[in-house]
Amino acid sequence: MSHNFPKSLRLRKRREFHRVTRHGPSRMGKFLLITIQKSYRINPRLGITVTRRFGKAHERNRFKRLVREAFRHLQHSLPSHLDIVVKPRNMSETASLEDISLELQHLVTTLKGRSASDDKLLQSQHT
Repeated sequence: MSHNFPKSLRLRKRREFHRVTRHGPSRMGKFLLITIQKSYRINPRLGITVTRRFGKAHERNRFKRLVREAFRHLQHSLPSHLDIVVKPRNMSETASLEDISLELQHLVTTLKGRSASDDKLLQSQHT
């Protein structure tokens, strides 16, 4: 099992971030705000957005490092065909790797379950 973070697992272009944030459902936790969107790619992909308002450069970098590490460990257990954008909340400054990992896993599975039920509802309405 590989725990690296290659370019194929990242959202890298501005239009990819915009597609997810404009059209995907969001969920807010204690430390994270995540938005997901279906993707044609097999593996889940991660994008991280941290503005200067969050804090100084070393604080922003620490948050990004923690999220990337959590994603690396969770990538094989996350649902496939998803693009995920993660933004910090104010409480993220005090979060540990374990806090971020647990919340990321919980929020993604919650949103994925919600979007699957929305898809079923839309399909039943069209029949």
